[in-house]
Parts: sequence; C-alpha cells; structure tokens
Amino acid sequence: FSLVRTLRTTWSARDIREPRELPRLLDADLIVSLVDDARPRHFLNRLAVAHYIPMLDGGNVIRSTAENDADAEIATVDAAGARISVVVPGGPCLWCAGHLTASRLSLAYRSNADKAADRARGYVEHLGPEHAPSVMPINAVTAALLELRLMDLVFRLSGRAVPEVYLDVLSGSLDELPRARRATCRQCGHWTGLGDLAELHHIE
Repeated sequence: FSLVRTLRTTWSARDIREPRELPRLLDADLIVSLVDDARPRHFLNRLAVAHYIPMLDGGNVIRSTAENDADAEIATVDAAGARISVVVPGGPCLWCAGHLTASRLSLAYRSNADKAADRARGYVEHLGPEHAPSVMPINAVTAALLELRLMDLVFRLSGRAVPEVYLDVLSGSLDELPRARRATCRQCGHWTGLGDLAELHHIE
C-alpha cells in the first residue's frame, strides 16, 4: 500500500465499543474487522449500516467429529473454513448473511463461569486443550484473504462486486457466495442510514 500515499490505517488497543473510540470509527472510510466475539461484530455491523461506512469482516471456523460428544477423548477435524464479507450500503449485512444471529449473540453474553467452562474444553467445542487443532494457519489465511479483498476494493483490481468469499480449508476450494440483502432483516432494514440516531451498545 506504500504506492498510495493517502492511505492511512489506525488501530487501538482498546475495545472499539468504548464511547471514546466512536469518533475514530466514524472518521474511517473503511472498517476492517477480524474478531472472535459476536458482540463487537454486531456493534460494527450496526455502525457500518447506520453511517454508510463500508466494512470488511473476516471469520473462520473449525468443526470436529466430537462437536456434540462431550465424552470423546480423541477427535478429528471434519470441516474448516474462512470467509470474508463485504458490507456496503444497499448490500447484505452480517445478519442477512447469517454470520450474526440472535443465538450467537446470546451465547456471547454468557457469564464468566460459562465462558471459563467453554475454554476448559478447548478451542473446538467439547475437546480438551490437548486435542484442540492449531488455529494459527487458518487465522493467517483469513487475514491474507481479507487483505486481498481490501486490495481489490482499494485498487479496483477486479471491478466486480463480490459480497463474500469462502475458502473451504479441507478441499482447498475458494468460492464466491452471492449473498443478498434480506427485505425482512430487522437489522439493516431498521438501522440503515440512521446515523447518530442508531442505538449502539457501548461499554464503559
């Protein structure tokens, strides 16, 4: 990006839901999101659609054969994927695409005791820490995919609007998913363009 003199990135070690972070977010031309928590993802999704700020959001998941078997002592990874979504005015938001749901958001608000119990089972649900797969490679792939999408948007490499790309880690296939905005979405359908009137769930 050094070829583009006016391109500037900013970051902060604080939670972006803190009220003092809001001016920095509202001043951005593009928001890049790579978070493991549905709460800041929901916050950024609502902010992006309310203020017409484009956002690139990345996420990944690893599934195991012991996903629903708490007694399993060993397991294998049977699915793994990484996706990059582009949230732009008039396009599908993360709720439209199914990456944010009421169930996922409620799980994110679990008590500290419940979260500690989940961590004790490892990164993949129901697995002990010694059986949890290495997630660094898939995190690196997700970040690389996001940077490629960012370069495509900034430099208009392809000239095509692609709402989402998905990499199936096990098969090695990369697909473009034709996500569409849902007319019944209660998030972007209600919050789009509201600006400062949009309710944001800040933390103190």
